[in-house]
Amino acid sequence: VYPAAVLDVNNAELLKRFFNGVSKLTALSLGAGWPSALTLPHYIGNAFRKILAISLGTNFTIKQSEEFLKAAAATKAAAAEAPKAEAKKEDKKDTKKEEKKEEAAPVEEEVGGLGGMFD
Repeated sequence: VYPAAVLDVNNAELLKRFFNGVSKLTALSLGAGWPSALTLPHYIGNAFRKILAISLGTNFTIKQSEEFLKAAAATKAAAAEAPKAEAKKEDKKDTKKEEKKEEAAPVEEEVGGLGGMFD
């Protein structure tokens, strides 16, 4: 039969097994579309994400979306500044390359290969 050590189960192990079963039941309920007390937080979170997406897409603000709208505006501003900074860097690189090209002797190109595909 079973040894006595099998019966020595502590509370941590019981809680671990219980919450493992709860998570499996939640996954089953979400997958099957059965509303329950376990799936309610997931449904509310998904609904909030959808409302937030609509709010961000239409610039219609609600109290809960104001922080996200500010973050999105900051991201757009940073994205608008990035090409300007990149263009400045490229201009500097181009002037340096032109100076180096003028100083360097012309190099003969190799015939063959893959037509410069990996240059």
